Amino acid sequence: MRKFRFFVFAIVVLSLLTACSSLQPMKGSEKTPLERQVAETNEKIEELSHKLSILQFMVDDHQKTLKEIEATQEAGAIGTQKSAELHQSPPQPSLQPAAGSKNAKAPVSGENADQLYKKALSVYKNRDYGKAAAIFNSITENYPGHNLADNALYWTGECFYAQKNYKGAISAFKQVLEKYPGGSKVPDSLLKIGYSYLAIGDKSNAQSFLKKAVKQYPFTPAGSKAGEMLKGIKSK
Repeated sequence: MRKFRFFVFAIVVLSLLTACSSLQPMKGSEKTPLERQVAETNEKIEELSHKLSILQFMVDDHQKTLKEIEATQEAGAIGTQKSAELHQSPPQPSLQPAAGSKNAKAPVSGENADQLYKKALSVYKNRDYGKAAAIFNSITENYPGHNLADNALYWTGECFYAQKNYKGAISAFKQVLEKYPGGSKVPDSLLKIGYSYLAIGDKSNAQSFLKKAVKQYPFTPAGSKAGEMLKGIKSK
């Protein structure tokens, strides 16, 4: 009798275990509303974290630019003039607009291109980006053939970028590529065009210009930064 009862009990237990095992996959195959909400929240957090890392990269780059300006001024140099001289002819007095020329535009406060450039960098360092942009722009307009003209145009774009006028920045940086294709600021312009497109959410154009910086100038700081940014974009 005891053996019979034990046999019946074993059958019942076995049946229950079989039923539970058959239900287990169904339970695990579907997420509860709470689980789905947690998963979606985690995805959003991951996406925000990725965007923040990219923004931090851009901010760090901007801070580095300010420090470089400060170091340059302390050393008594004028921006990146030496780098520009490696790619373009030395400045000629005849490049300054003649007083009687129809296309001549009066320089700010009677200062020459070098003085204006140094002044603009100082103003930029003090974060008065609107005033700095105006001074840089006066150089490109009054001294388009000067060896600092491409630098001035590039820094005009940097001023727009610092003001979060990304479309204006893109326009200025693209002018550097068009007007001074052999200039020293081409790599940095490609990089900042990529940054600017990324800032307005145009990932396709951002990747396009960043790839150009990597491909055309792989051994420059700009090419290296572009490569790092591309890795960050692709990781998402």
